[in-house]
Amino acid sequence: KSYNNLKSDLINIGDVLLIPLSKYVVKSGDTLYSIARKYGISVNKLKMINKLLNDSIYINQELFVPIK
Repeated sequence: KSYNNLKSDLINIGDVLLIPLSKYVVKSGDTLYSIARKYGISVNKLKMINKLLNDSIYINQELFVPIK
């Protein structure tokens, strides 16, 4: 609620909501699937947030992820 100054839990069609993000640094062994699972989002959503065109990621790459 606080990020969007909502007065209740109700939202309406057309409302624009802010989703707070933090940075995640890719480690050896990470995959888009494992990162998405850790943050409770789909691989497609993770790719969309980070404007990724394919499933390739690399060590030390910074990705935006939702704040838990």
